[in-house]
Amino acid sequence: MSAMPMLAGVGLMMVCCSSASVAAMMMGGGEETPATAAGAGATTPVVPTVPSGQYVQVEHTIAYDAGGYDECEKSRIINLQEIEVYDKSGTKISLNVGVSSGKGFHGVDPVGAKFVDGIVGNAENFGHTICDLDQGHMDFVKLDLGSSKEIGKVILYNRGDGDGRINGTKVKILGTDGTTVVKQTPAISGAKYKHVYDFSATTPSWQITPMS
Repeated sequence: MSAMPMLAGVGLMMVCCSSASVAAMMMGGGEETPATAAGAGATTPVVPTVPSGQYVQVEHTIAYDAGGYDECEKSRIINLQEIEVYDKSGTKISLNVGVSSGKGFHGVDPVGAKFVDGIVGNAENFGHTICDLDQGHMDFVKLDLGSSKEIGKVILYNRGDGDGRINGTKVKILGTDGTTVVKQTPAISGAKYKHVYDFSATTPSWQITPMS
């Protein structure tokens, strides 16, 4: 085979390759960046998105219990030592905030201040909604944080270990209109002293702790 056809073939290949490179550059290919392989066992951290809301509402899913031992037990009131709310940095944002309820508060705490007074560990210091025996009313206590805030954790301190009036309650994070539900938890079943709702965990965790 003569040298001329071979040289012509090489020249044609060079022209084709040059044309392909030009086309790639025109299409934005430019210089290739080598792919970086992930290291062995490398994982992408999961950053949980915490709910944001202005109101935290603790509400009953049971309106009336005919088997209750007295008027308040039958009413399925909200009766807790404390409701604590923390932002995602761990700062408590619920101390002495405004509190409202569905039908009012019991005489032991006429304005609901004891729900957020910061006193924990005293079973005789507690918030208490009114005992109304309304069989159609789901009782609730609503904390107003003043503005929409990122909420990392909510802790409920029961009046006492195993006090069954907390059974059937759940926590709702509400928007600035006070009605839009941003996040809610399952209803409590199995009353303990301390119920922790951690929204900042990778998998939101609901923990219950007996009184020590």
